Amino acid sequence: MKKKIARLASRLFVAGLLVAGVLFLQRPYRNRNEKLIVDPDSELAVHSPAVINIRSPLLTSTLGPPNISDFTFDEADMLDEHGKPYTIVIWKNINGKPGYMANPQECLGNVRCDVTYDKSNMDKVHAVVFPFDGLSSSGLPQNRQPWQLFAWWSLESPLHSSGGGSSTWNNFFNLTFHYRTDADVYAPYGSINLILRELKKAGETELEDLLQRKRGSDKIAAWAVSNCYQPRMSYAKSLMDAGLQVDTFGGCFGGKQLAGNRYSLEFYKALGEYKFYFSFENSIGCKDYFTEKFWFNGLRSGAVPIVWGPRKKDILKVAPTKSFIHSQDFDSPAKMVEYLNYLVKNETAYAEYLQWRTWNKYPERIETRLRMENRENDLRSFCKLCSLVQMHGRARKKGLSMPHKVIPSLHEAWQGAEKGLCHH
Repeated sequence: MKKKIARLASRLFVAGLLVAGVLFLQRPYRNRNEKLIVDPDSELAVHSPAVINIRSPLLTSTLGPPNISDFTFDEADMLDEHGKPYTIVIWKNINGKPGYMANPQECLGNVRCDVTYDKSNMDKVHAVVFPFDGLSSSGLPQNRQPWQLFAWWSLESPLHSSGGGSSTWNNFFNLTFHYRTDADVYAPYGSINLILRELKKAGETELEDLLQRKRGSDKIAAWAVSNCYQPRMSYAKSLMDAGLQVDTFGGCFGGKQLAGNRYSLEFYKALGEYKFYFSFENSIGCKDYFTEKFWFNGLRSGAVPIVWGPRKKDILKVAPTKSFIHSQDFDSPAKMVEYLNYLVKNETAYAEYLQWRTWNKYPERIETRLRMENRENDLRSFCKLCSLVQMHGRARKKGLSMPHKVIPSLHEAWQGAEKGLCHH
């Protein structure tokens, strides 16, 4: 059954890829039976029943017009022209949620690339992802091969990343790889579909179990922060001054730590005893910039995120409507605290912010805009990059070519899109 699911999913996988040098169109994708058949016990079942629509590229290359086979993979497509696995190199180690992977289990289809930090065999790798913060123009890859895709990756907002101000990076990268929805490879800090998968794997499908843990706790709000960015510190203080009970952790508060390692089940369990978590970012109004503070410290743990910094409309593009509380909805910190204290005393009203956690059991309740068929693929970003690598590789094995996009000005691509939006 797992192989059957993998074959089905591979026909649906390559969604949301902005292919170099291409035009895009919206067209429905259907498998041969015009409907998706899914084992109810599989990971795909959270999205079934469904008829999948994906955004497919109209290739302006020797590949000719698009057809279904352009966007599906068989097992042979997971190997390059030498019969070896495709390789993606991350140019330097970075902090973040561990486990960057692209394999059939994670990608739910015939997609596999070795993702590594090993740079010892650069002539043979197929794509390189450059985490840009602190990237130096010295020591870059020599003898770049014509098939290699170079992707620019940023985890920070434009206020805290240089964004290629130097002309060194003009015409160097083929792809942008970041959390903004205008990226060539969309690489958000999280997604609701990934969170649902994690909850299912952990056996956390019963909302009542989470509520019961909270009933046995007098913990209200938590905040872990080590970057003492003054505007968010001030806003947090105003909430505390207005009477909100907050337990603080991290370098800004003496280094006190939550239980367990970050992203561990113990960590999530400790945070899940709280009603709320402060999802406060280090930038204000930056397009699509909200991080693990929202997705994992908040949604994944079961502590409702209180959001400050990101634009509400950006969050609503990708998160359940009633899954967070945004500061912009209140005239003052005192008004927000009044509402939060109301929720503390009214479990029925509070539980409405957690109803999305029942979507694993009741997939028909998933909001239409968040259903997989209406999303550019919500799977791991390295799965999407690997899919693009495989598409190029398959073309090479056929003696064909695919156009490579080149980014003329990285600075304009990154900073230019934020003009008038992003500020301290």
